[in-house]
Amino acid sequence: AMLAIGAGAQEKILAAISLLGIRNVYVYDRAEVRENLLKNQGEFPSRGLTYADIRALESVIGKGVIESAPVKETNFSILFRDLKLNHAVVATTEKYFSALNLAFREGRSFTAAEVASRSPVCVVGGGLAQRLKRHGFTLGDSIKVKDTWMGVVGSIESKAVSSKRDDNLN
Repeated sequence: AMLAIGAGAQEKILAAISLLGIRNVYVYDRAEVRENLLKNQGEFPSRGLTYADIRALESVIGKGVIESAPVKETNFSILFRDLKLNHAVVATTEKYFSALNLAFREGRSFTAAEVASRSPVCVVGGGLAQRLKRHGFTLGDSIKVKDTWMGVVGSIESKAVSSKRDDNLN
């Protein structure tokens, strides 16, 4: 009986660790470093991380890489009917959701074909989806992100990973 309780506790702990992304490796593009170099030296030493960089990392790490997903985070204006707000936006690929173990509340991820063709589609976080629904939003509606109208193909479950709002996926 003790072994079963221990295994159950271990499973819960591993699930919590997985939720936090502890098994993930994050490589960040430091745009502010490039901007400072531009100011001081007048040229960019790099344009930042590219898909080629990701493929090179995968080849170096090898079989240890299960998923890789480029991510660019920024804040943009979002417009839906009479709702206008400034919100965090993550530009990424379809692999992002499985890499972070994100569950879909509704709809689906975007597809590899949509990513390759740069189709104007998006997935919204749980918190944003709730705000949009208060203004009549349903899955399939379009929202304006900065200057581009995007069809919403899915929404993910909210995933609180810390008590700080900025660390939560909403």
